[in-house]
Amino acid sequence: MGISEMQKCGLKYVIHSFENKKAKYDEKIAGIQNELDKLENETEKLHERYWELDDRINNLEDNE
Repeated sequence: MGISEMQKCGLKYVIHSFENKKAKYDEKIAGIQNELDKLENETEKLHERYWELDDRINNLEDNE
């Protein structure tokens, strides 16, 4: 017994629906990844700035 045309259309609809949902989620994931990359970059800059300030404080303390 084969699959009826109605069942085939239903399956195509379900597959198409899932593909659309996946595309939307992939887009959201890409946006979140982009935000994470920005935060990582900012974190690296803050770490660099912290160590610069730490060095300056140490130099000031050494000169006292």
